[in-house]
Amino acid sequence: MKILIACDKFKGSLTAPEACEAVAAGLAETLGDSANEIQLLPIADGGDGMARALTAAGSGEWVTCQVKNALGETTEAGYGMIKASKVAVIEMAEASGLAQMESRDLDPWVASTFGTGELILDAVRHGVEEIVLGIGGSATNDGGSGMAEALGFRFLNSQGEPVDSLPADLEKVVKIVTPSSLNLPKITVACDVTNPLLGQSGCTTIYGQQKGIKPSDLARHEKRLLHLVRICGERGSG
Repeated sequence: MKILIACDKFKGSLTAPEACEAVAAGLAETLGDSANEIQLLPIADGGDGMARALTAAGSGEWVTCQVKNALGETTEAGYGMIKASKVAVIEMAEASGLAQMESRDLDPWVASTFGTGELILDAVRHGVEEIVLGIGGSATNDGGSGMAEALGFRFLNSQGEPVDSLPADLEKVVKIVTPSSLNLPKITVACDVTNPLLGQSGCTTIYGQQKGIKPSDLARHEKRLLHLVRICGERGSG
């Protein structure tokens, strides 16, 4: 009997490879020799485990580097490098994810995607021609501003002074300065949802509490993201 086992992660308990291996062990014990060919194919939805699953499927290698986690602490994170096609597979959950916070209290006002931007920069330095970026499983609600800052974008207030790209400070931003030397490859975003950034079905409303936002603060976070969108849409600003 030939059996293909294709599992995604079991959030908070098993990674996709661990889930596949557990199912395989159970089938082997139950079916014995009749299960003469079991193939494992871990899958992912753009969140935790996507990078490792696609890297394994593409016979790539895992690259690690030092980056900032969602709370700005130095940590080791990694991404997949498929050299044959010059593709890097990066997931936001690896550097800026909920799983990296373990049981610690989340702080959505300072949680940042900066570390994901650092992973992108490292991949660019390795000469990749395309990046597949999974955006699920993050502990952040900064609209990607942290990633942008890591890539060299500068956020300025009305006095022309630098402003942190943290959610708490986004309303102070009046201009975003684009880096002059940034040369990014093609970036393909991977996710399994169609939620827009803003509105009743937007990221803050649907996923905000998962990232530690109090119900009473949802509107304030939404207002900051709306401000960021307006600034990004102004001519000469980003």
